[in-house]
Formats: sequence, structure tokens, C-alpha cells
Amino acid sequence: MESGRCFALFRLPGREQVQLVMHDSEQREERLKERGEERRGQSEEPCGFIFAPFSNSESMPTLLIRPDIVASGWEQIGHACENLKAKQGDRQPGETNDRAGNASPNQTASEDSHTEARGTASEDSRGEHGTPYIDQLEHGDAGSEDASQSPLYGENLERMLGEIRRGTFEKVVLSYCQRNTTHTLLHHEADTFLRALDAYPEAMVYLVYTTTAGRWMGCTPEILLQGGHEEWETMALAGTHEREDAEWDTKNIEEQNVVSQYIKATLQSIGTDVREDGPYTMQAGNLIHRRTDFRFTSRRGISTMDIVGALHPTPAVCGFPKKEALQYLTQHEHSTRNYFSGYLGPVNIYDRTCLYVNLRCAQICSDATYYHAGGGLNRLSVPEEEMLEIERKMETVRALVEPERGSCSK
Repeated sequence: MESGRCFALFRLPGREQVQLVMHDSEQREERLKERGEERRGQSEEPCGFIFAPFSNSESMPTLLIRPDIVASGWEQIGHACENLKAKQGDRQPGETNDRAGNASPNQTASEDSHTEARGTASEDSRGEHGTPYIDQLEHGDAGSEDASQSPLYGENLERMLGEIRRGTFEKVVLSYCQRNTTHTLLHHEADTFLRALDAYPEAMVYLVYTTTAGRWMGCTPEILLQGGHEEWETMALAGTHEREDAEWDTKNIEEQNVVSQYIKATLQSIGTDVREDGPYTMQAGNLIHRRTDFRFTSRRGISTMDIVGALHPTPAVCGFPKKEALQYLTQHEHSTRNYFSGYLGPVNIYDRTCLYVNLRCAQICSDATYYHAGGGLNRLSVPEEEMLEIERKMETVRALVEPERGSCSK
């Protein structure tokens, strides 16, 4: 983090080893185009760690951290950091990165795969007046209060429920961003990341830094796309309860069904041999969700990013019908999501892709920490219950950042 390099430190669900993917260049991270005509001319599959926003745009792009340095396990990561520090010490004033070489993503990180580290972020990693880009990202009307006490969140909730009653949507997902200026994660990310590893063993836990998006940390249970060699899996995750023994009501059943039907129809258009398993109950931190798993074979000529572009954003984070919900949220949602409810993860590293939806996350700025969460609304939503659900979801990360609030629930 001190070197100013773009990196992703993460642990996949159910795994023990933490992994590192680091960009080793004076240039900023790459920007990817996601699908269709925009990707014409980008014939090669991306390789590295992807960090993508809810809605891709020129100002909020999909980012790729190249796998110049790849390490698995704390011992390898430690060696990688030591080598970087040593090479940084050997670097002469004014020396450029001409000696830099790229490590193969199919090799374990080694001494030869590391190039010189920068002592500070380069000039292009900062915005106007020398301010890091992260502090210039829009936060919309981020509130310092809980969702249940936020007038703006309440107004948006009522407005969207009105659109559902009028038949504009079958489902729409409303997000909320809470600003905390008392507990700033900056310079405390490592301790918080370690707490997250211990608290959420079945989640994808990550800490990411890029010059464009800044620092983000989170833990997410939701697979967007996982697999390789034309064999893939994804999931429909929606519906929320606090207790393991809770009965699923009609509201949550319908909410998850919308996601399942959308994903199944999408996969049938781009793949073959679509297999479905579920729904069943899955625990994620202090909450439970309804989950349906899908496995499929992609058709010949369909790339990884073609599949991602067809799926994202699913109704689990956007709404249904998708086009109308996305347009409405872009115009009317009170808080800017930035990279919340986007997706992230390693792509085509060791011929394997593991992309997750960016849920339960915190955006780390110099003056504040921003917690993000969202909740699905449908015809049976009760405003008070939706507000409580948002607060419970925020607690997943908030309890890590503010350990005095109590222990994290597994």
C-alpha cells in the first residue's frame, strides 16, 4: 500500500490461503470495455484482477490490475514485499522502470517476477490539486445517520415502492451509503482485513487499491461467474432474514424467484446444458439468504466478458425489468454507488476465473469511511422492514471497522 502500486489482496470462500495480485508499472491500471460493439478490437481475454462498478462509464470504468506479481499464502506474499522493498532501495534517483518485466499468470510469484516499487503514488494517480482520485469520486447524498433515520433514503424508498405499485418494475434494488468520519479505515486496513478473514470464512474477503477507484474493502458471498474452459457456474442470491430458523415469506420468495428466472433465461441464450440446483438457504455473516446455483457450458465463441456483460447487473442488485430499473436508478437513486454492487475478482489467472458481486463493502477515503448496502423492493415490501434490512447488511462491515460495536457474527 505504501508503494502506491495497484493491488488486490483477497481470499476466496472456504479457502485458507490469501492471494495477492499486484500491478507492477508506472502506468495506471488498465480500463476494460465490457461487451458488444465496445469490445470490438479487444480480442484477447483479460488476465488479472478485475474491479468493476455497478454501471460502467467513462468516469467510473471497469479496471484491471495486471498479474505482474502473483503470490499465494502469507509466506509468498511476505517474500514478494521484501523483494519489492529491496529493489526499491537499490533503485537510483531518477531511474525509470525500463527493466520491468511481466510475470506469467501461470507462474508462482518469484524474485524475477518483481520490478522496482515506487515510493509514492505517481503523478497520474492523483486528481486535481494533488488529491487522490478516491476522494474525488461522487458519494451522492451519503448520510451519517442510519437508513431508518435518513429522510432522503425514506423518500427514495416510498418513491420506488410507488413505481412498483404502478407496474413500472416487478423488483428494484435501492442502495444506501453511510458516511463515518469517526472511524476512518485509512492506515488501519490491514487489521480490519485480518478481522474479516476470521469473521467471514465463507465469503470472498478483499482489500483493493487502484489509482482510479482508490481503496475498497469488503466481504461478499455472491458469485457472479466462476469457472473456465467453457464450464461455468453462477448463482441467484436474494431474499434476506436475520435468523437461521426463519420461515421464508412470500416477499422474499418472489424476490429471489425474479433473480433465478432472469439468470436461467440469460444462460439459456448464451450457453448449453444449463443445470439448476435450489433454492436453498445460505448463511452469510449474521444473515441468511435464498440461493439457487446454476452450472452451464458456454457456446463456442462466447468469451468470459461476454458472459459477464450478459449477466451484470442481475436483478439481485439492480431490478427487473433490468433495462428500465437500471435507467431509473441511474436517474433517481439518491446515493452514487460507485463500485458497490459492481463485481471483482481474478480473471483467467491459472486458467480460472472467480468473479464476485461487490456486496457488504466499505470505501476508504482520507477523511471518512463510506459503508454501502442495498435491499430489494417488490410489491410486498414494508418500508420499516426494508430500512432494518439495510442496517443489518451494513453491520457486516461496520462491525469490522468499529470492533467496539461487538463481535462479528459468523
